[in-house]
Amino acid sequence: MKEQDKKLYKLSKEYNFNYGELLLIGDYFGFDIVNQIFKHRQHELHKKTLFNICESYQEDLSSYDMDRQSEELELKTY
Repeated sequence: MKEQDKKLYKLSKEYNFNYGELLLIGDYFGFDIVNQIFKHRQHELHKKTLFNICESYQEDLSSYDMDRQSEELELKTY
């Protein structure tokens, strides 16, 4: 078992979540995103599916990165 799989297994036990679903979502979004969801957005799990939360989180990260890059370009042009 890979190290990330072990960590996902631990998360599944800690949060009483389906391990198989965590493996699939971890493969799709990456372990880091799933891990961050359980650290910072677990309160959303009763409202949305884990997949939707991961998708939203990934979009937030992309948006943040794009904003940061735009800001850096603006600073370089002045």
